[in-house]
Amino acid sequence: MTTCSEEKFMIEINEKLSLHYTIMKSQFKYCNVDFLLLNNNNLYACYIEYKQREYANGYSNYPSFFIGKTKMDNIKKNYRNCIFIWDFRKSNPNHFFWIKYDDDFYNKYPVEKDFINGTYRFCILRKDCNNSYDEFIEYFTSIPNSKLI
Repeated sequence: MTTCSEEKFMIEINEKLSLHYTIMKSQFKYCNVDFLLLNNNNLYACYIEYKQREYANGYSNYPSFFIGKTKMDNIKKNYRNCIFIWDFRKSNPNHFFWIKYDDDFYNKYPVEKDFINGTYRFCILRKDCNNSYDEFIEYFTSIPNSKLI
């Protein structure tokens, strides 16, 4: 994941959501989340952790995706309303996976025993993720632009 891919994604979602949302990208390279989406009308806020990926040679899909345990612990502590995205559209234009964080991740998904890049990692199942960029945009446009109920 490069800053360039994050900036391109930010521009892409800004084109769809800018009527009602302000999108802010973290200035800190090692922040636990990449973006904040803030509804200008009712101040609904959601954090985005974005990962652009390409399939390894010989693969056309993966059964699961990973989030580092340290990152997940910090999101649980500080961000809570967060969506994780794995964007494989460079490899397949229809492969955009996203899932909304909740505390059940700690019970539902196994923590891999491999210690990679200084942390263990959660294995998020692909079948539990939403699989559509359009549904991702629709999720935010369906949030009322007035008082939340």
